[in-house]
Amino acid sequence: METLVVTGGSEGTVASDDLVASHQVIYEWGPDGQVSETYSSFEDAPLFISVSGLAEAAPEAAEAFEGQEVGTRLAMVFPPSHSALSPDPEGEQEASEDDTSTLFIYDIMDRYQAGSTVDQGEDEAVFDGDGELPDVRVPQGQQPQVSVPNTDPPEELITVTLIDGDGEPATAGSTVVTQFHALTWDDEEEFDSTWEYGASPKNFALEPSSVIEGWLDGLEGVRAGSRVMLIVPPESGYGSGGNEAVDVGPDETLVYVIDIVDVLPPT
Repeated sequence: METLVVTGGSEGTVASDDLVASHQVIYEWGPDGQVSETYSSFEDAPLFISVSGLAEAAPEAAEAFEGQEVGTRLAMVFPPSHSALSPDPEGEQEASEDDTSTLFIYDIMDRYQAGSTVDQGEDEAVFDGDGELPDVRVPQGQQPQVSVPNTDPPEELITVTLIDGDGEPATAGSTVVTQFHALTWDDEEEFDSTWEYGASPKNFALEPSSVIEGWLDGLEGVRAGSRVMLIVPPESGYGSGGNEAVDVGPDETLVYVIDIVDVLPPT
C-alpha cells in the first residue's frame, strides 16, 4: 500500500484509539491508467472509522490515519494483491498486468478521542433517583456508576436529562456519537459499555435498523452535549426474545446512561 497526503490539516491529530469521521471516495485504477469511481459518501453523512478496529482489518491503513490532522485529505493505493476491499486470506494472489488497483481518498472531517464525555459541572455529577429511579454518579472522565432501586421497573420508556446540552438536536436519521454504559434493571448486570472497549466513542444512526426503539424515541430532540439516562421497558428494547449477542435475557428492562458527544443531522 502507498499513501499520500494530498492536503494537510491543522485541527487535531488522529490517535490509535480515536473514532474518525471521514468522507470517502473509492476508485478502480486499471493498468491502462484509467480511473473510475465506484463509491462516494459525499452525498450522505460522513463515514465513521474506528482506528483500532481498522487496525485489525487493515493495519497499514490504520497506520496511515494515525498522526494525520483533522482537515487532511489522504490518498491510499492498494495494489491488486493487497487490497483492503478484497484481501487474499491465503496470501497467494499475484498481480498481473491486467489487474486493477484500488484508490481511496479520505477527507478527515473530525475525530473523537477515547474518553470523550460531555462537559460536566460539579452539581451535575450526581443524580438521586429518590428510590424510584436509578441513582447515577459520574466521576469526571470515568464510567458512570449506577445503582438500581429494589423496586419494580417503570412500565413506560423514561428519559431523564442529567446534563442539558445546547448543540444540534437528535432527530430521526441523525447520527449520534456517544459514550454510554448499559445494564439490566433486575440484576444490575452490565451488558454493553463503550468504557469496556477503551472508552472510544461509538456512533449510531437513529434508524430502526441500527438501534432499539427505546433509543429512537428516548433520544428524539436530545441535543449534543447532553447526558441522559434511558429506562427502556422490554417492548422498547429486546422484547421477549432478549438478545444473546449482548447477553440480555427475555423481558429485561434496560438502563442506559448516555453522553451525546455529537449529533450529525441527516442529509
